[in-house]
Amino acid sequence: PVVVAGLNDAVSVVAGYESSCALRSNAQVVCWGNNTFGQVGDGTGVERRTPTPVPGITDAVQIAAGQLFNCAALRSGRVKCW
Repeated sequence: PVVVAGLNDAVSVVAGYESSCALRSNAQVVCWGNNTFGQVGDGTGVERRTPTPVPGITDAVQIAAGQLFNCAALRSGRVKCW
């Protein structure tokens, strides 16, 4: 096990196929890992080795990971996936 650099306020972590995401205490979601299919959610296909914010998600209450996608449940009751 290694410490995930730059992440010291995670309240939840999920792992998908070659990527991971964390829900931070401020309701922001960050993801890292393979990004070939956009699973990091930053709008690129560039692999991210450090937690990268998912733009537009600042009110998440829960996160989930699938094989090549991730989702966040928002405070409003809506769900966003990437």
